[in-house]
Amino acid sequence: MTVLLDRAIHDLSESYSTEIYPAQEPVLESIDVETWEEICEYRKLLDRLDYLECLDEIEKIKANE
Repeated sequence: MTVLLDRAIHDLSESYSTEIYPAQEPVLESIDVETWEEICEYRKLLDRLDYLECLDEIEKIKANE
């Protein structure tokens, strides 16, 4: 399956004349545990905010029915 997906991406990129992989790979840096925990907490907060916004949208849709 991965091979098929990779081939499809390759074919699509050829049709649009784009580069499949960037010339420069992103630099991976190591981070300490505290920083990683802060990132996870921030991500949880953003996910919760998205969830609450979806609930608001659902309520608005239900109110218009």
